[in-house]
Amino acid sequence: MGLPRGRSVLVFWSYFETRIERLFEKTATVPGKVMECLLDRHGVGARLDRIYKIVYSTTYWADLKDLGYGSVAEMLRKVQKSHNDFDAVSRKRSTMLSSRTW
Repeated sequence: MGLPRGRSVLVFWSYFETRIERLFEKTATVPGKVMECLLDRHGVGARLDRIYKIVYSTTYWADLKDLGYGSVAEMLRKVQKSHNDFDAVSRKRSTMLSSRTW
């Protein structure tokens, strides 16, 4: 992933995370402290996969598809994969740099 594309993915995914958090805050029927704990402990990937299914009895991806937005679900999955790939490379570089003896 090139740097401009990487930046775009990071900016988009960061924005998307805030929207998912707001969705849970405004619509979830889980008590406030429980939801707060879940949101603090899990990243957006887990929120979309596990927490969404617990709270809404379906997956985020299935909801999008059922509403006729299957292509949006696919695009979001690709962005999520790009974000995760970029994050993995960044962590690897950081580990390599921190293990160097100067």
